[in-house]
Amino acid sequence: MTRVAGTSATPWFALLALASAGCLLYTDPVNTPPRLSVEVSPGDLGRGSTVLVKASVADDEDSADELASALQWRHAAGKCPLGAPGELVKGGLELRMVLPNEVGPVCVHATVTDRRGATASAEAELMIVNHAPTAAVRVLPASAGKVRLYARIELSGIESRDLDTDDRPGLTFTWSAVGPAGQAVDLQPCDGLSPPNEHRCFWATLPGHYDATLTVDDRLAKDTKMVGLDVEQDLPPCLLQSNPGVRLPITHIDRGDKRTFEALEVDDDGEPFPRRPGSLDQPEFVWSRATDGGQFVRLGPNDPRLDVSEATFGVVRPGDQPRLRLEVRDKLREDQLQRGLAGPPCPDTTDVCEQPAGCVRWTTWRVQFDP
Repeated sequence: MTRVAGTSATPWFALLALASAGCLLYTDPVNTPPRLSVEVSPGDLGRGSTVLVKASVADDEDSADELASALQWRHAAGKCPLGAPGELVKGGLELRMVLPNEVGPVCVHATVTDRRGATASAEAELMIVNHAPTAAVRVLPASAGKVRLYARIELSGIESRDLDTDDRPGLTFTWSAVGPAGQAVDLQPCDGLSPPNEHRCFWATLPGHYDATLTVDDRLAKDTKMVGLDVEQDLPPCLLQSNPGVRLPITHIDRGDKRTFEALEVDDDGEPFPRRPGSLDQPEFVWSRATDGGQFVRLGPNDPRLDVSEATFGVVRPGDQPRLRLEVRDKLREDQLQRGLAGPPCPDTTDVCEQPAGCVRWTTWRVQFDP
């Protein structure tokens, strides 16, 4: 701990007595001033931090409690000795003070006066420093692998810190990002996230590598952090749920009646169903039919629902089990198929096409019309 010895002024009193027999000089005992020193407890002297300054005081006649109650503290910005009058704090052997938010010296001054008027004083000079802020940036959703194309990316700087005050709102946040071709990414405030300056959001509309940069500034120092993320290529849509079920092999319908077949949920990076905020569109729903041994023929419009009856298949004889297929495609794969740039994901004879594994691209139901 820093210990600064005190200085003292020693008042004295003399009593002069005159006698008829001559001139005699009588003096009272000299009043020795208190002994005072101050010390600063070790710790951080950053802007806005709290420090403890302790006084040690003793006197030949006054008690410690009396001296403690008579102790006066003052402190002000600037070097010692104390120039400006400073803030006055009376009493107590400890001064707990919050340092100002400006870099530079602060003088702490202690004064004590005993009952007979003898005074002692001591000072300690503190040098306030600025700690550079620390920038921290995370990508949400966090992932050990690549981020899906068209995903909403959140950049969070909420873990950034300023050790002087731990006051993030006092920091200036500056964001930037570049995309796969080195183009600037349009970063926007994130809806519903507060405080807004500590977050930025964008949509990953292109596959490839992105770099995002955050700079935090406390007006005296800066810190910058960069984070990278990789965005996947466009993934195929996957049929998750349907009615009838995706893997239900046979569906029964009464003759003369009809039943609605429908897609309930499709997972896709850009074209999910039902649609999500930020999605581009909904997938293509390709319905097709085939009689036993025949080829599949595409049916009707692009719609997640299809009403199926005997008329859907033409002539249906007793015992026939015509097939109905539902395939989901995104716009990219529909365009590739139409232009002959890609073929079907599975052989046409595959009832449930999974490509890649776990992703159902189409399912096939056999339909039994019961008497």
